[in-house]
Amino acid sequence: MGICLPARIRRFILSCLALVTMFSLLLLTTLNVQASTVTIKDQAGVLNAERVQAEGAKLPVPVLIYTTKTFNGDQDALNQYTREQLPNQNAIAIGIDTVHRHLSIESGTSVQLSDSQASDALSAFQNNFNGGDYTGATVAAIDSLQNTLSGGGSSGGGITPLGVAVAILLCLALVVFVVIVIIRRKTGGNDGPPRGGGKRTMGPLYTPYPYYGANHPTSAPPPTQSGNYGGGAGGSFGGGSSGGGAGGNF
Repeated sequence: MGICLPARIRRFILSCLALVTMFSLLLLTTLNVQASTVTIKDQAGVLNAERVQAEGAKLPVPVLIYTTKTFNGDQDALNQYTREQLPNQNAIAIGIDTVHRHLSIESGTSVQLSDSQASDALSAFQNNFNGGDYTGATVAAIDSLQNTLSGGGSSGGGITPLGVAVAILLCLALVVFVVIVIIRRKTGGNDGPPRGGGKRTMGPLYTPYPYYGANHPTSAPPPTQSGNYGGGAGGSFGGGSSGGGAGGNF
């Protein structure tokens, strides 16, 4: 582009690049660690923990999976208890009552999962239970959740590390572009002096208002008041349902 930047500005841009790179790596590392957080509490002793752990680590959000053989409540009570077990609002909890054959899948309010999508995961568990295969059924439910949250479902999934990286790079490119534009304007946009060898001249500082009839107005005419302002309370924001859940027998 033919731009010769001063050393101070070059150092500033390089420092910004270094800081953004460090922040990006830290953010991506945090997201990856969060996505691999799988907590298994197999009180009933019916799960292959290693297999479930490996499958749960594929989810883009943390997941808590617990089994119980001592729960005395009904389905609604299990749903409530499972939601209370959520480690935070960006996680999923799966509760399995092996005595009453009740299952509950609940997600936090920050997880883009609707009730119908949670119900799909419930159906996947039921279809793969096969009379006692708790591990296979749990893995099938996790696969259904993973397909939904990664964008394979009917609505958009959660934020992925790749999406975050792309957004950061786009913001960085925009910042660099704005800095270059500002520098070019301050330096006149050219490496040499303006054409004609002299200073640029500016137009008159005062431009009279248009002539109306026989008098010159002393102030600008008021703007025309038209259109609607403020908007209405319509539509939805956020890109889909969140915090969904489902429960049922298996």
